[in-house]
Amino acid sequence: MPTTFPKERVARAWFDTVLNPLIRVLREESRRLAKNDFTWRVPGRFAALLTIREHLPPEAGENLDQVLKHLPELKAKFDQHDQGLQELEVRVRTYWEKLSTSEDLASLTQRAVLESTEAKGLGAYSFGYEKQFVAYVAEYIVNAMEDLPSYYNLSVPWNLRRKEFLALRDSQPFAALRARAEDASLAFRIIADELADMLVELREQISMELDVPITMA
Repeated sequence: MPTTFPKERVARAWFDTVLNPLIRVLREESRRLAKNDFTWRVPGRFAALLTIREHLPPEAGENLDQVLKHLPELKAKFDQHDQGLQELEVRVRTYWEKLSTSEDLASLTQRAVLESTEAKGLGAYSFGYEKQFVAYVAEYIVNAMEDLPSYYNLSVPWNLRRKEFLALRDSQPFAALRARAEDASLAFRIIADELADMLVELREQISMELDVPITMA
C-alpha cells in the first residue's frame, strides 16, 4: 500500500466519500451473498449488488478518480470486483430466464393464481392469468423468498404454493443453473471480502499516519 499519503483534508474527503461508503457496501454485499440473496429484479439487474462506481453517488466520482490516480493498485481489485459481479449477473440471469420460460412453473403459477382467486375471492386477479406473473414468481424463486407480505400483488398465490415453487430449484435443469449461480456468488463474495479488508487496511494506515479520525462524530 502507499508509501506517501494525502494531506489531512484530502484524507478526510477520501474517508467520507469513497473509503467508508465502499467498506460498508462491500460488507453488505458479503452478507447478502452469504445467504445467496441476489435481490434479483425483473427484467434483469441486481438491486443491491452494483459496480464500484455505481455504489457511490455521482458527486463522489472525482474523489474516486483521485484515489485511483494516487493508488493505482486499487484499480485491479476494483476491476476484479466488477468482473465478478458481471459473471454472477450473467449466471443468475440465465437461471431466472430458464425459470421464467418453464412450462412447469407457468402451470404451477396459473393454478396458484386461480386457486387464490376462487378460494379468496380476490378482485386483484379478476382479469385472469397473465404470463408476466411467471417472471415475478421466477424472481421470488431465485431470491428464495419466504412468505410475502400482503402488499405484494402475488402474495396469496406465492404463499399458498411457496414450498412447491421453491422445490423447482432442486429439479433439472434448474438445480445445475442454481449451482452455477451459487458458485459465482461464492467467488464474488471472496472478492468483496478481500477488497473490503484491503480498504480497511489502507484507511487504518492513512488514519494513523495523518492523525485523521476514521469517522467524524
